[in-house]
Amino acid sequence: MARKLALAMILGSLSLWLGCQSEATAPTPDTTAPTATILLLDEAQLSLQFELEFAAEDDDSGVASVELFVRTPDWAWTSLGHYNQSPVTFLASVDGPHCFYAVAVDSAGNRSEAPPFAQAETIVPVPIIITDRRGEDFDITNAVLKYFMSENGWGHGIGRDTIRPINNPQFKCPGDVGYPASHLLTNVLGVSFGGQARAYPPGDFANREVVNDVVGGVHLSATY
Repeated sequence: MARKLALAMILGSLSLWLGCQSEATAPTPDTTAPTATILLLDEAQLSLQFELEFAAEDDDSGVASVELFVRTPDWAWTSLGHYNQSPVTFLASVDGPHCFYAVAVDSAGNRSEAPPFAQAETIVPVPIIITDRRGEDFDITNAVLKYFMSENGWGHGIGRDTIRPINNPQFKCPGDVGYPASHLLTNVLGVSFGGQARAYPPGDFANREVVNDVVGGVHLSATY
């Protein structure tokens, strides 16, 4: 009788413990939508391309992604896609006012509601385009508006790759024929990186203008 009583007490305690454990570990469903916003933009941009910064929060399951929307003078609200990192580079296809807002989705599938108004607004400038002698167009909006470079100073160019650069340049070392004597002063463009060094005489740029090289495993272009 004593054995049966002890066994019953043990089984009862075990059932009680399992029941308590089941209650303690039961997950609470996430039913709360996350929040998202786009940070304020400058009133006007200096280029057709600029950065969109957003922020999103979710206290329960965590933010899974943020969807960005844009409205231009020619189009209604349009999705730019889903993103996980901020900022996002935006390239405008038209000038004029642009409006933006963000919507977040959490890991439980809850989605924040679209705001009634734009969260950020800006003006995209009229693009400044020049055409080279071969008929290729180049966008110089940023150069003119941000860096104040004269539009007329470009001369409309002679065309891409008209002047062939120096690729895979060959170098002379001390003791080689044609290497400058140690007592002579020679102007060079010098670079040192990754344990390697290069010296480019300006005279070599007279007709080629650009040297494409690799120094310390890094690609670079030298021009004068």
